[in-house]
Amino acid sequence: MDKTYQATVVQFLSSRASAALPSTLSGGLDDETVMDDVRLSLRLSRDGLKRRPWFSMPWPLRPSLGAYEFVDPYGEIRWPTYLHGRATFSVQGYTPSPELFKDLAWVLRRVIFTSFRTMPSLNALPDETLTVPGYRFQYFNSMTDIDGNPRPSSLETYSLSELAEPVGPGYVVLSTGRFEWKGEACLGLNLVWSQAISLDPVTEKKRDMPRLRKRVENLRRHWNTHNELREARRHLEHKEVRAAVRAAAAGSEAAIRFYATEWGLSFGGTGRLNFIEKVDQVLHSAGRPDFSTTDPESARDLLHLYRARSSMHDGDCRYRCQTTGDEIVVRSNEARRLVEAGERFVAWLDVHA
Repeated sequence: MDKTYQATVVQFLSSRASAALPSTLSGGLDDETVMDDVRLSLRLSRDGLKRRPWFSMPWPLRPSLGAYEFVDPYGEIRWPTYLHGRATFSVQGYTPSPELFKDLAWVLRRVIFTSFRTMPSLNALPDETLTVPGYRFQYFNSMTDIDGNPRPSSLETYSLSELAEPVGPGYVVLSTGRFEWKGEACLGLNLVWSQAISLDPVTEKKRDMPRLRKRVENLRRHWNTHNELREARRHLEHKEVRAAVRAAAAGSEAAIRFYATEWGLSFGGTGRLNFIEKVDQVLHSAGRPDFSTTDPESARDLLHLYRARSSMHDGDCRYRCQTTGDEIVVRSNEARRLVEAGERFVAWLDVHA
């Protein structure tokens, strides 16, 4: 007699996908044979449940019973949208072993990755697939929080990330029924993968690990010290417009300088380039998409943020609008919009690490 198992697969997407991804998706699998004696049905949708990238940073974390202990305050800005798949496996005539469950999780991961090449609505998403080589942090475990999000792992396990794969993190949760996993009785199995992080050139894993560990440590320090953005938010709460603009502009510039150094480049240069043109120059040299093309509205606000910061030596906080040429004095509401543009920019850079 066939045995049936349920699974959930989640692939997180960046903020740019929020506007581009349709609310309904066509595609998936319908009772297809994916392994010997194993058939799979899968349907994809957008969002739908409370799935959050709590534990998907690209480095190990110690396991915890506290469901939200490791919440990344910028995780939902980086990855606000996700694909949500419900899968059903039918196994003919036997109870799967833990190793087979692991293989089934890999199958689901491969199916969701392949969808970015085969489904037009996913293939057309801007900036959601890899254009540079690198690695991902990934792991198996059997623990989830109260919302069904997998818990972290302290094991250092990395795998290659290939071109055209989705950039973002994700996971598979398999409802397996009772089985033994690493000496403990469990009711499910999770496969978790982080966002991809670039490493150029990629050679082979053993040789790459020292460079990868250094890259990961640099990213960890950077992600944990977005102090200027936090300061900008505090200044906004106290209606300290000048201080909020100054902090957000400093945080945005620090982020692009950090990544330029990580990519072996320098930020600044000579000539008459404005701030956004300098940003795009670095991104283009690093093989990343231009920010001004990807998010024109945020790029314009970011340029205004930088101009407002530069105007402060004249005693006021103002900027000249890139679109109309009008001179705008920055008040509280305008400051909030400029600070949020800085936050989106930094989160977007983190996505393309």
